[in-house]
Amino acid sequence: MKIVPPILITGCPRSGKTLIANILAISGAYFGKVDKMYENTQYDALINTIKTLYEEHGQQMIPQDFRDKVCSIIQKQGYKSGIWAIKHSDIALFWPVFQYAFPDAKVVLVRRDMSDIIYSCMHTSYMTQCNTKEEWRVYLSAYEVGMRDMIMVGGMNCKTIWPNRMTQGDYREVYELLEWLGLPWKSEILSKIDPKFWKQRKNKQLCQR
Repeated sequence: MKIVPPILITGCPRSGKTLIANILAISGAYFGKVDKMYENTQYDALINTIKTLYEEHGQQMIPQDFRDKVCSIIQKQGYKSGIWAIKHSDIALFWPVFQYAFPDAKVVLVRRDMSDIIYSCMHTSYMTQCNTKEEWRVYLSAYEVGMRDMIMVGGMNCKTIWPNRMTQGDYREVYELLEWLGLPWKSEILSKIDPKFWKQRKNKQLCQR
């Protein structure tokens, strides 16, 4: 069975990737068997293998069978046809592997202000990689460099989206993203996503008074 290129969703941790994945899933993108963060845990073993190869050999070491393994996982999880997606922060770190495996993939780069990401990381219990703001800034800079290189070095087909703009009621980027990906807008997106921002908008209005 021929499998179309996937949508690749990446960005810094705590940047809003899960929200974007949720929207794409509502619009019909297939993610397979994922956790509550929309990450397919079976890909973690493959990515850990890539990490080891990079540590030992550098970027020139690209596993030739990576595409076959990824496609095998999604097929075993029920994929039949149509648009499918992979969401993972480490796509930005190991983008040459994904580019080699899926050269025609569309890439969604999820962005957020760095100071907001650092604050979120420091106030999220399971984010334990760093302790200080400066350590987090250095740690997260690798993802920022990776996203830049995907465009500037790899010439990958990327589109950037800033989920925080939805907190201001601005969904234009979402409309544009879905159109670019060939996915339909569904009314369920607003009914499910917009209420999450209601409190943030209310707090902002109170602060402006």
